[in-house]
Amino acid sequence: MGLKELNNQKKVLEKELEYFGISLPRRPGKVTPTLTNMEVLDDDYMYRILNNAFQGAVILHAQSFKECVINNRIRAIFKDFLLTEIDIIERMFKYGKLKGWLNPVPTYGP
Repeated sequence: MGLKELNNQKKVLEKELEYFGISLPRRPGKVTPTLTNMEVLDDDYMYRILNNAFQGAVILHAQSFKECVINNRIRAIFKDFLLTEIDIIERMFKYGKLKGWLNPVPTYGP
């Protein structure tokens, strides 16, 4: 789900870079590192990593939206990215709550 959204966002941003005549940076190589010990990657751990990554993307998109005061077209793109990321995070929270992966909130008691 996240990879599909990243690819969509990449295509939109590349199209805008071409529209404004900004040269694209070189693409990184298609090397995928693999882990030798897969025991360290349990579902809870991967969920937390993905959840933190989505929250970081929301911060970047909110900052980009805030800084695009002149160009309405670019601001609309980052607004769309921001709302999409918020929707993904909301679904991640629901899934994490269902699985019991969210950190429990300490209860208040006298």
